[in-house]
Amino acid sequence: MQPKLAPPPPPVKAGPANASRPKKQKKQEPAPGKTETRPSAPAEGDSGIMETIEFERRLDSLRNQTSAAAASKQILLAVASVAIGAIFILTSVDFGGGSPSGPSTSSSAGRPEQTLTGPERSALEAALEQQQVTLSSNPQDVKALEAAATIAGRLGDFRAAAASATTLTEQNPGDPAAWQLLGECQEELGDGQAAEASYVRGWEAGGRTDLLVLGRLTTLLSKQGRHEQALERIDSAPLSVLSSLDAQLARGRVLASWPGHSLDAKHLYDGLIEAHPDDARPMLAKGLLLRQQGRGVDADRAFLQARALVPPEQRAGLDAVIGR
Repeated sequence: MQPKLAPPPPPVKAGPANASRPKKQKKQEPAPGKTETRPSAPAEGDSGIMETIEFERRLDSLRNQTSAAAASKQILLAVASVAIGAIFILTSVDFGGGSPSGPSTSSSAGRPEQTLTGPERSALEAALEQQQVTLSSNPQDVKALEAAATIAGRLGDFRAAAASATTLTEQNPGDPAAWQLLGECQEELGDGQAAEASYVRGWEAGGRTDLLVLGRLTTLLSKQGRHEQALERIDSAPLSVLSSLDAQLARGRVLASWPGHSLDAKHLYDGLIEAHPDDARPMLAKGLLLRQQGRGVDADRAFLQARALVPPEQRAGLDAVIGR
């Protein structure tokens, strides 16, 4: 069945890749009765890289609250480092085809708990214990719930993580990040149906603008061979989101993973490269697609061009996506 492809949006000149995300501003507590919102951001790609970036993003937000975790600089990445990696999330994708996902969307080699050193594990366990002490006196503490779920997931205890994330969504049902966190835990536990429901709740809670949640949802649908539904989810976004480079890269990711539609993905990437010549992500996405097709020389050429478009401090994030 041929997909219903929306025509690419009118070209919008993008700034440099490192300007694609707003500068970090001082975080303010939400007013009573209101849920905290987060800006739209690039969606996820390769599961192992995404797990790490998402975990570090959350854990970094807790660094001033969790002294035990903050003691280990090897665990807590600087905010700038997280932003650099997130720039390339949309283009980092497993082009494995349309077979349904198994019990986990992550390879065992990329599981976060298997990458921990002894000191890192000890620091995380101490941080988790501190959050559990907080929750013992206040079981509804939203920040402690998010910390407990995130750290437990990093340690590989996804059942404990899911339990904390479930309570988090009950306390803060309007927060897309809470639903995304729960969905990630459910994916790791092999419950794709529950994970999909959580991502849909997060997508709706964010007013269909949160591209991190959209990325998780469309990647799950693609891994299950439901590519057309993934495109429909992207098309359900408001026009202001749908016309963005991030959303179009998400569309390209779905097409690239859909057997028989790699040419559609290539045409889309070529158009985005022409419309956004100063942004490295379309060129990076094209390189990943070319490599999946066995065109190693062409892929390396695209990677070099993408690398030339980013400042030196961002190249580590790009190289992580490429797999160097």
